[in-house]
This record gives sequence, C-alpha cells and structure tokens, in this order.
Amino acid sequence: MRISSALLAFAAFALAPRAVAQADLSCPVQPATLKAMRDCYRPVLVFAPNAKDASFATQQKLLEQYADDMMDRNLLYIPVLIKQTGFEKPLDAPFVLLKETEINAIRSRFRVDASDFAVVLVGKDGGEKYRSRKPVSVLKLDDLVDAMPMGGQEKRARSASHKE
Repeated sequence: MRISSALLAFAAFALAPRAVAQADLSCPVQPATLKAMRDCYRPVLVFAPNAKDASFATQQKLLEQYADDMMDRNLLYIPVLIKQTGFEKPLDAPFVLLKETEINAIRSRFRVDASDFAVVLVGKDGGEKYRSRKPVSVLKLDDLVDAMPMGGQEKRARSASHKE
C-alpha cells in the first residue's frame, strides 16, 4: 500500500509539536531572537530568578488559561530565566525558549536584575509597551494590544471575519 506524499506531509504537520501560532506566513515559526520576532509577534517577556518562583508559576498559569487570546493577538510567551532547569513547557500557550546569549541580552536591554520578577510586553515594533512587577492577566494584555494602533486594526479584522 502506497501512502501519498501529501498525506505524509499532512500527518507530519498534524503530529508535530507546535509551540507558536505563526503570525503570518512570512514570520518564523520558532524565532530565535527578539529581532526575528519584530513585525510578527508581541513578545511577553516573563523574567524570574528560576522556574520555581511563585510569581513566575502564577504568570504561566494565567497565560495558559487564555492561550487562544494570545494566539489571536500574536502574543508570544518568552520565559527569561537565568537557568531553565525545572521549566515546564506550557501545554497550549504559544511560547519559545531562547538561547542563553539571547536571554542575557534581553535582561540587559530591559534592565531586569537576575533576582527580580517582571513581565514586559513588547510591541511588534520592538518597543516596550508595558511593564509590571506582578503577574498580569491575559485580559489586561489583550486590552493593551487592542489599544495599540496595529492591535486595533487587527481587532477590527477579527470582528469582520467573525461576521462572515
């Protein structure tokens, strides 16, 4: 029995783990740097000393609860940990793990000390849009994105496509 190449390609796509909802076909599926995310994703940088940090765990749970909203707004969860030991990958929230050199560059750029917890929303333009020292709900992030010029355009497009 011969299996068509199209069927094999579909099976490979369907069974492959997908941590990121691709924002656009021109966007990388697994961006390796903040620069690669520009014009494609809105990184949600979650800084913590380690994966066992209580605020970090709370933030990850909040992101998991609204994974679909994150994908609708091209939000991409980036854990910014000194060591990724003990980090449990989220089941549904779009995320990407970056290499240590990129993590160090992000910590330096956003001036977050290794012992601090922080959440930073970065816009598609690469600029910092919001910062909190406490866990942030996805609904708050949604409101921030929808208030941005590009986010407002995307919201109107989503509404129009739901009416069809």
